[in-house]
Amino acid sequence: MVLSNRSTVRKHQVADREFVVRLNITASSYERLYRGDARTVITRDAEGRRVSFPADALRRFVTREGISGVFVIRVDADNRLVEIRRSELYQDDQ
Repeated sequence: MVLSNRSTVRKHQVADREFVVRLNITASSYERLYRGDARTVITRDAEGRRVSFPADALRRFVTREGISGVFVIRVDADNRLVEIRRSELYQDDQ
């Protein structure tokens, strides 16, 4: 997982695709968003595909420890973020 200052979602996938990603972002790493140093999260999904999305989409999942868990990311035909949600199917074993 990489934090980047790019603000666009870029993914070469078909419309309404879903990607399952495991995130483990420390609070200090996520703090970069608030300083303006990072705007985009870049990671790999469960199948090894590169996925990037706006870091501010994770705000509602931030705890004092940061962000940790398995998330489902859905993008539209233009590869824009439609939804991000914590996965109910996958248990986070951390």
